[in-house]
Amino acid sequence: TYFPAISHPEGLPLRIHDANGKDWVFQFRFWPNNNSRMYVLEGVTS
Repeated sequence: TYFPAISHPEGLPLRIHDANGKDWVFQFRFWPNNNSRMYVLEGVTS
C-alpha cells in the first residue's frame, strides 16, 4: 500500500481500518522543508 499523492500542504484525510475493526482518521499532509517536503500523519496517538 502507498500513500496517495498530495499537492497542497493541507493534505487530505485518510481513513484506515485496523485488524481489530476500528476505524482511524488521520490527516496526511506536508510542509516544505528546504528543497523537499516533510510528510506527516496528524492525529496519531497511542
